[in-house]
Amino acid sequence: MADVVLAGCKGEPLIHYLKPLGILRLVAEQKDSSARGYWENNTFVLSSNLDIDDLQDFFLKTYQPTPVITPWNSRSGFWGHKTATAALNNILYSTNPRLSQYRCVIKMVQDLISQTSFILRKDKNLKSDFIIILRSSLPDHVVPWIDAVGVMEQERVVFAPILGSGGNDGNMDFSSNHMQRLADIIPFTAVDCKKRNLDLSQEWLSASLFNKGTPPLISAAVGQFHPGGVGGPNATQGFEGNSLVNPWDYVLMIEGSLLLAGSMARRTGKGTSGKASFPFTVYPSPAGWQTMSNNDAKSMRREIWLPLWKRPACLPEVAHLFAEGRAEVGKRTAITGSDLARAVASLGVERGINSFSRYGFVKRKGDGYISANLGMVDVHYRDHAHLLTEVDPWLVRFRRLARDDHAPISYVTAQRQIDEAIFRYCQSGMKRDLQEILIAISKANLLIARSGRTQDKLGPISYLSREWIDVCDDGSPEYRLARSVGTIHTFRDKNGKMLFPPIRFYLEPVNLDKKRYVWDSSSTRYVRENDPVRALVMILQRRLLDAQRYTVESDSTDAKIPCFPLAASFEADLSDINDFIYGSIDNRRLFDLFRGFTLVRPGKIDQNAFSNKTIPPDISRIYAICKLLFHHQPLLKTTMTGIPLSVKADPVVIRRLLAGDIDSSIKTAVGKLRAKGLKPLGTMGRRGGSHLPKFTCPAGVAPRIAAALLFPISSYAVSYLMSLVMRLEQKSNR
Repeated sequence: MADVVLAGCKGEPLIHYLKPLGILRLVAEQKDSSARGYWENNTFVLSSNLDIDDLQDFFLKTYQPTPVITPWNSRSGFWGHKTATAALNNILYSTNPRLSQYRCVIKMVQDLISQTSFILRKDKNLKSDFIIILRSSLPDHVVPWIDAVGVMEQERVVFAPILGSGGNDGNMDFSSNHMQRLADIIPFTAVDCKKRNLDLSQEWLSASLFNKGTPPLISAAVGQFHPGGVGGPNATQGFEGNSLVNPWDYVLMIEGSLLLAGSMARRTGKGTSGKASFPFTVYPSPAGWQTMSNNDAKSMRREIWLPLWKRPACLPEVAHLFAEGRAEVGKRTAITGSDLARAVASLGVERGINSFSRYGFVKRKGDGYISANLGMVDVHYRDHAHLLTEVDPWLVRFRRLARDDHAPISYVTAQRQIDEAIFRYCQSGMKRDLQEILIAISKANLLIARSGRTQDKLGPISYLSREWIDVCDDGSPEYRLARSVGTIHTFRDKNGKMLFPPIRFYLEPVNLDKKRYVWDSSSTRYVRENDPVRALVMILQRRLLDAQRYTVESDSTDAKIPCFPLAASFEADLSDINDFIYGSIDNRRLFDLFRGFTLVRPGKIDQNAFSNKTIPPDISRIYAICKLLFHHQPLLKTTMTGIPLSVKADPVVIRRLLAGDIDSSIKTAVGKLRAKGLKPLGTMGRRGGSHLPKFTCPAGVAPRIAAALLFPISSYAVSYLMSLVMRLEQKSNR
């Protein structure tokens, strides 16, 4: 078998993608049933018994066009339109044996119109009934075209976006244009053979198949399939340009579209039974195409992803690929562009596909559309794309809210941010992009929380799996700090009664109902502050208010002692906290990740997470003193005896730091420590007197110190802070 590289058949634009499908179909059906095709370097390769010359001879001399008719359209040639009727009659009265099937089908349609008394009206029900009659009455070789145009769904026909609105694009009828282009390349009668210059048809064919030569294009409509040739304003010099096309390009493109026949619910999956389905065709998503506005996406007809494969495939295999059109996310069929990106990243598409050429049908002017190329999407398996199935039901419902005509622009923007994040991760596989998904989802969840109108339509996201935290680890300090504060535990007594709520209670107006989150409009803990530092401080203050209501039992003593509830599954590193205090951290990203991690199911304390004991030499002494009041475990009074000692947290320290009053905050903290018998360095004066240590810090640092008190740290870190700012007693040798 010879491998013929069809340099004129590329993955883009749409007309060039569909051409090789038509070539493979026609060669396999009319010349060599063993023919195979595949894509290499974005170019189609035909493997068959035909060499280059044989392939050209086949199309020029023996190719029999597929009957393409749209008698349900006014400009199909069946209803008196001058140009369309002339094109149809030229075939009807032709004598070329290659057009015999076409002639037969036209006559059958004319007879059916007479028998059924079908009258062309703007009545979709009548049109649907007539299409059903045509499909059941016409020969089998016409059925693929009718199925490619539309599929019957609940007593109406749903038209395939790739063929417009029923085989037409506005006033342009594809079947009539197909007949006219056939007249340009095939002699219809013996007289045509003498009159026409068949060398020009060969030149057009050579340019169409192999991109050889530059024969003059004809001025004719090309519709939505070739944006570069459609003409119009700014298409060339002057005000407007004509629509130009190679006749062979158009004919082969129509022949290729027959492989994209639609079908019904057998491919649509759970939840969408009874819906018409077309291969790899979904609702549009602006994700992955930065220049597309939300309004452009809303006016798009649909979006289609066309597969490219490197393994040679015969016609039945290619037909099966499009007939299945399998693109699944979890247990459902992909319904949007971002869903298809997920399917590509999670083996939810047919094996053997290497990439997709992505197109959106964008409204151009009037009722016309163009197939805008949205880029090439490579198929890569992403290990963690499956995590999105955990939140998939919520995303589907949020998308429905965002697509509503009366949806706030914030919902539309949030949906786009989710889609963009999903698209980027599915293509890059980077952990930072996975973080962006979690951030975008948590922001959308917050929008619902702040809108009383939609809370009854969509509840809060419940628990995501612990795996989300592990796989988002990009090694950044923002991640580590967000992980520590985002996994602060819920505290319960021995009877299971909740003493201190989940940290999420401070970020959203939520409550727990049988271990599931529900909206709670009466919540008094919810923090609405947008500034990350001030928000962290306010959460700390409200957590402290909760802590002042309860006491918990220490593991080391039978006494009940006050304790600040900051134990977490992961504890922060002092080095990261120091960077936060001195402004080396992206506070906005830290807080966004913190909000995202609160959506994750709380887990047990990870002992391995405390192995990093990096101690910065320049740790803030102000922070060191104040943090001793805000730790979830009792302090050790001495380094040798290990006597547990609880120091009660004081809200005055937080308020003074937030106001920038360092001296007052130190005075309060030192007073609390000395009251428990601890001896901070620099506080002992002569003759038993005392004075306070003096500290200075740059402007703006004090509020960040207050916010840093919220980050949980390990007992090892607390011991180190005590060694920096406390005079520790040594065990007596007596």
